[in-house]
Amino acid sequence: MSLVHAYAKVIQEAELQNNTAVFFGKLISFMKARGHISLLREVVRVLEREPREPKARITLARESDASKLKGPLADHLSRLGIGAGESVVSIDPDMVGGYRIKAGNTLVDRSFRSALVSIYQHTTRQ
Repeated sequence: MSLVHAYAKVIQEAELQNNTAVFFGKLISFMKARGHISLLREVVRVLEREPREPKARITLARESDASKLKGPLADHLSRLGIGAGESVVSIDPDMVGGYRIKAGNTLVDRSFRSALVSIYQHTTRQ
């Protein structure tokens, strides 16, 4: 991975974590100190070419679950600081029911599978 792509990846990760305001000032200072400020134009070009990742990925078992789970999904997204249009919904038929939200390094798993595993683990420990 080139230095330009490494800087681009760091910037994308900072955007996902909503650290942009303070982060960019520190990044520019770091690049100046290392003598990498001339790479900034190339970093911007790389960022413009690469598609934007959504801030959150929501996984549902069925499309009909989106309307049923609208309230809990909106609640979890607002707790994570993610707006309504900043997520992508995918369908996973292997996921019997419930939902999963993946945002950056955070995973909210309210799937039936994780609930059943939790019940199983709790009862076998007793």
